Amino acid sequence: MDEYNFYRYIDDKSILVITPKNKLIRIRCPFAVINTENKILQVDAVSEKNNLIYYKIKGSHQIYNEFTIIAK
Repeated sequence: MDEYNFYRYIDDKSILVITPKNKLIRIRCPFAVINTENKILQVDAVSEKNNLIYYKIKGSHQIYNEFTIIAK
């Protein structure tokens, strides 16, 4: 699995990421992330509040930097 690096929030259904080949791409929800326990989860929406980015996962908003974006 390749890891993508978060770059910028676009809207509630998409973000910009940097690929392992250093390309800037837009990914749309739903997309896969892996948490600190190595569990793969699905991001259903993205939000921004007070300059912080949150992923909506299973109905709960969680801070984005606790996850790694992955491509299958």
